[in-house]
Amino acid sequence: MSDRAPRKGLVVIHLDGLSHGRLGAALEGGHMPFVKTLIEKEGYEAQPYRCGVPSTTPFAQAGILYGDNSEIPSYRWWDKEAGLLVVFGSGSTFNRVADRYFAGRQPLTAGGACIAALYRAGATDRFGPPYEERHRPDQPDEGGRVIAAFLLNPVTLYFWIRHGGLALFRIASEYLRARFSRRRTADVFVIADIYHEVVVHHLTRFALLQAMDEGLPTIYACFYTYDEASHAFGPTDPNTLRVLRHIDSTIRLASAKRRANKAGVDYEIVVLSDHGQVETIPFVAADRESLGRKISRLLPDHAITEHRGLAFAPNGVVPAGRVEITYSGGLAHVYFAHVAGRLDARSLQSRYPGLAEHVADLAGVGIVMVKDRDGGALLTRDGRF
Repeated sequence: MSDRAPRKGLVVIHLDGLSHGRLGAALEGGHMPFVKTLIEKEGYEAQPYRCGVPSTTPFAQAGILYGDNSEIPSYRWWDKEAGLLVVFGSGSTFNRVADRYFAGRQPLTAGGACIAALYRAGATDRFGPPYEERHRPDQPDEGGRVIAAFLLNPVTLYFWIRHGGLALFRIASEYLRARFSRRRTADVFVIADIYHEVVVHHLTRFALLQAMDEGLPTIYACFYTYDEASHAFGPTDPNTLRVLRHIDSTIRLASAKRRANKAGVDYEIVVLSDHGQVETIPFVAADRESLGRKISRLLPDHAITEHRGLAFAPNGVVPAGRVEITYSGGLAHVYFAHVAGRLDARSLQSRYPGLAEHVADLAGVGIVMVKDRDGGALLTRDGRF
């Protein structure tokens, strides 16, 4: 018998959209019994942190995987240098500018596995959805091998079919119940919730356990199921809370392989999240007008383009400027595309006197953030801070 100490490894399990407060409530409500055991009996601690702005998954993942998220402002933004809308999702364009954002950075998972991430960040990207908002298989070689192994494993296949059938029935029932009670649902996220819980979560878990058996030194896996369910039905909906038990089971299976993996690696497991969720009222609910339409009234001689929205332009004249507005949930970015670089507060006030204050006073706008010489300023209808 060898006295040599086992090799050490790191597993990072990223739970998308689960706040510290929701985690605490889930533990108290019995929705995550295994995680509660880790905290009460194995010395794990649930540590809060302030996610800040932007509280989005691409921002957090860039920090986790590359240690640098300073240039990742949201899910979608306007890259002035490239003259390009950068998006994660259908028609993704991040791959066209990716080399500029992480140049010279060594990813955390180099030589390991990066599973279901938004970025390519490892020697083995297993059906990671690089540059995709709705997560699909990555390169045919790795993604195909994982999926083939998954489908050829009878035990895994049995539990997948069983859980998939129950999940489909539960989500469909919850959707119909919400519709009949006239409660608003985000239909596109209902479809995404089905896809993630029935397909992606199982594949991600299988790839994670497979990577641990292979003894890869650093493994990152992101699970989006709770976030999608929260978007679809709300973070406190019973269907969303049931998803947490599914996630808890995944953490239990990964924990069982901390030392009982085929490669004999002693893994340390870190479970983390990126942001939380709160239910909000859509901006257009106040008067059925978008932010872009309101800004077009404030800047009637400018061409205004909303991405995932409308376009406005002055009639019969050449626009004095061009504004690009991008939306990511409750966060909007306003870009003056005809101006090189980023406008700070002084330049903004010089070119567009009172514009920021007018926007801050709009119904549905909580805060306007602008850059200044001291770092930044916050504007609300109550003043400047």
